[in-house]
Amino acid sequence: VHDIFYPFVQTRDDEISFIWANESQTGFCHLYQITSILKPGCYQWAKQCSPSADDFKCPIKEEIALTSGEWEVLARHGSR
Repeated sequence: VHDIFYPFVQTRDDEISFIWANESQTGFCHLYQITSILKPGCYQWAKQCSPSADDFKCPIKEEIALTSGEWEVLARHGSR
């Protein structure tokens, strides 16, 4: 579990970009720049039914590896 997440200033209404860490792809914790498409929800709130997880997912438009290798990115809070 990590808290490495950095959102960029949103310049478009239909997408958002951010940096986050992920170790599931390589086994090492690395940084990725993700751009996701924001789409209007299709869930009908007036109906009394439980939403599914898919009602809140945004498709990934682009994923760029910013770091790579057999080493890990570490969060250092307060480092100088």
